[in-house]
Amino acid sequence: MLACLLLSAPRAWPFLLAGGALGNLAADLLAGNSLMLGIGGSTANAIESWCAAWVVMRLVKPPITLTTVRQVTAFALGGVVASNALTALLGSAVLSHGFQTPSVTAWLTWWTADGLGMLLVTPVIVGSALALSTPAAMSWRRAVEGGLGIAGLIVLSSLVLHPVPSAKDFLRIDPYVLLPLLLMAVIRFGSFGGALATMAVAVVTAWQTTRGRGVFSDTGYSVTSQLFRIYIYLFTAGLTTLFGAAMLNERERAHQKIRTLAREAAFRAEKATALAEEEDLSAALRQVADAMVRHLDVAVAQIWLVDQPKSALRLTAAAGLVTHPNQVIAEVPIGQSRIGRIAAERHPHITNDIARDRELHDASWAIENGLVSFAGHPLIVNDRVVGVMTVLARHALPTSTTDVLASAASTIALAIERKRVEAQISLLGRAIESTNEMISVTDLDDRFIFVNHSFLRAYGYRQDEVIGQTPAIIHGRTVPREVVDELLRASRGQGWQGELVNRRKDGTELTVSLSTSPIHDRQGRIVGLLGVARDVTEHRKLEDHLRQAEKIEAAGLLASGLAHDFNNVLTIIAGYADLLHESTGEDDARRADIEEIQHAGQRAAHLTRQLLTFSRRQIVQPVLLNLNHLIDDIMRMLRPLVGENVRLDVRLDPQLALVKADLRQIEHVLINLAVNARDAMPLGGTLTIETSNVPSGERALDAEPSAGPRVLLSVGDTGAGMSADTMKRIFEPFFTTKGEGKGTGLGLATVLSIVQQSGGTITADSMLGTGTTFRIYLPQAAAELGTESRPFEAPAPHPGERTILVVDDEKAVLQVVRSVLEKEGYKVLVADDPRTAINLSAAHGSSIDLVLTDVIMPGMAGPQLFDSLRSQRPGLRVLYMSGYAGEAIAAQGVLDPNTPLIDKPFTMAGLTRAVREVLNKT
Repeated sequence: MLACLLLSAPRAWPFLLAGGALGNLAADLLAGNSLMLGIGGSTANAIESWCAAWVVMRLVKPPITLTTVRQVTAFALGGVVASNALTALLGSAVLSHGFQTPSVTAWLTWWTADGLGMLLVTPVIVGSALALSTPAAMSWRRAVEGGLGIAGLIVLSSLVLHPVPSAKDFLRIDPYVLLPLLLMAVIRFGSFGGALATMAVAVVTAWQTTRGRGVFSDTGYSVTSQLFRIYIYLFTAGLTTLFGAAMLNERERAHQKIRTLAREAAFRAEKATALAEEEDLSAALRQVADAMVRHLDVAVAQIWLVDQPKSALRLTAAAGLVTHPNQVIAEVPIGQSRIGRIAAERHPHITNDIARDRELHDASWAIENGLVSFAGHPLIVNDRVVGVMTVLARHALPTSTTDVLASAASTIALAIERKRVEAQISLLGRAIESTNEMISVTDLDDRFIFVNHSFLRAYGYRQDEVIGQTPAIIHGRTVPREVVDELLRASRGQGWQGELVNRRKDGTELTVSLSTSPIHDRQGRIVGLLGVARDVTEHRKLEDHLRQAEKIEAAGLLASGLAHDFNNVLTIIAGYADLLHESTGEDDARRADIEEIQHAGQRAAHLTRQLLTFSRRQIVQPVLLNLNHLIDDIMRMLRPLVGENVRLDVRLDPQLALVKADLRQIEHVLINLAVNARDAMPLGGTLTIETSNVPSGERALDAEPSAGPRVLLSVGDTGAGMSADTMKRIFEPFFTTKGEGKGTGLGLATVLSIVQQSGGTITADSMLGTGTTFRIYLPQAAAELGTESRPFEAPAPHPGERTILVVDDEKAVLQVVRSVLEKEGYKVLVADDPRTAINLSAAHGSSIDLVLTDVIMPGMAGPQLFDSLRSQRPGLRVLYMSGYAGEAIAAQGVLDPNTPLIDKPFTMAGLTRAVREVLNKT
């Protein structure tokens, strides 16, 4: 009865007790006992069983398996001893009434007999129930082995308890030697086997004793003493097997727990290693799933991750029976099926009966593969579901497995989030390192804690040279302290934007466009400063060049617009100054004043030509030139120009090739470079002019290999030289190292413009204290282009032999030109507009040898006028004069490159020389 109560729920006890009492009453009545005795005995037995079960249930929690020391102790002391001692009072009263047994003897008999029954029968029944619930433990081999063991134990106990009657006392075997055999049965067959063995020994003992045989039927003891000896023996045997089995079970459970903990520890270690060392999230999760299968004794392990756009769970990793997502359903909508509901409800789920879990999406597949249990746990991080972890097994999952899953779920969820954050950080890091922007982060102490590759590349530092330093290492020398302070103050507030001139590691400067922003933590506190900068040095240079170009364009437009009138005025000034100069004697006091007027006019004319040449608005008339001849022609001019304290060293290649260039422009280049050299040698020195041929493909100094053969014109001096910073700017427009009022800053800029217009290149080589050398490379002209053109002095014609028609819309120019030409002996006709010139030519009966006409005039351009006059006079020659820029001339019609042209302003000598050249050409 006690065993049935211990194996049942308390709500079933009344029915079991009623049934047991009725059965007990029926047995007593069939045995011939009275009704009162039967009712008393059955009631006493029922109360006894209920008290024992209640005490055991109070001492230990069900289920009662009698496999732990605590349960066995509670059963033996609470059920068998304590509760039975109380209920034996009722039983002793029944025995005393029915069998007239003394009350003490009746109580002891009831207590020991029923207690012994509980101790022997209850473990057998409980053990049988446990054995039947684990069929794997009841194999036929173990049943046969157990049956043979029980039979052998019965035979052996019969021999021990029923010795040969003639045997001497010293040959009798003590019955307690059977106790080790009972322990062996416990060790081999567990608590159920030990209970059966003890029951067998008890049956043999009772059988032998009731027949008056055996060690417990000794006539030297009273009946009570004999019974007490039997009870002590059987109590000892029963408790030995019960406690022995409990201790063995607890030892096995301890070992099992140790093995489980070891497997779980191995799983946790392998899981932690995979999640920490594997960079790829999917690969790390596959390793975790594989570790679950190997260490947690499950058949299948799966990890599903949330696919947010699809609102579904995607199978990311699987191990065990399923090693590839295509073998099972690879996607489950959130909220559908068991796995989807785990994600939606955020609660774990476990079942040890897959066949009855209708919501499991692959239950049929699991049953086919012998799987009986399922467990799933949501992966949650920061109150957000990132996935679900599931396992399936062929056995019931113990509580420890689910606890491990719960612990692993938290770790895996954090690892998934960490991997995703790391992936985002890695992507952000690659983006930061890939950008051309210079990105830096400083802490609250204004020290660099991060800089990207673009920053290091721009400033020329290594990372270890920057980290821990302040931005002072990159601030340029020209950055004022107040700007730095303003930057720091603004960065601690809303940030700062602007441009700074910073300094590289090598000391060179760069201009950066900087934007800074404070970095806040989650509490809104500033923890650092983000700086994003861009190198705008080249951009600013381009802007400067653009401004210079705009300045040049403005100057060119101004010069072009004023060229005609200004050059006419200068022509008048220069002409009359020359006339006055020739009309005064050497001792005339006015002669010096007149020379100053001439010098001022020349300077004004030179400045106008520089502006027009630099702005590329002067007419360019390229011809074939031999630079040697040009240098020979202007040497007479260079000697007084450079002064007596400068020695001229001229080294000319006699085999020099021809070049195609504007003669006047090349003259200008030579004179400009010579003047600069003179200014660089105020105490005297040497001016060297060299020419040579540069073969095709030969690398020129400071220049790339030429595409073809070139002619080198080199002009060098032994003057003060220039610094590296000055060398970078020498060709910039309006840049000059001369004092105020001593230079326009257009000299070398004009030289560069002329060289480039001529298809050449120019380089400069200079150092402080060693002088400067300019090298000009001009393309060699093909021989078939023609013969060299060069200036020459023609003999003056006899006065009155030639007639010249001068046409200009500026009457003052007409007057000065007439005076100059008539003074040279020419007969001069003048007209102040083209129509008058045509009429004058038609009315003039004598020959007209030359027409000297302005190019641009109201009503008719100079070339059109010449065409009209030549139709009247086929042999007429022309010399054009113009004060306009080249673009204005081009707008009126393109002049042939060989067309004679004299630019205003011109001197008297220049005019007469140009006239002689045209008249003397055959």
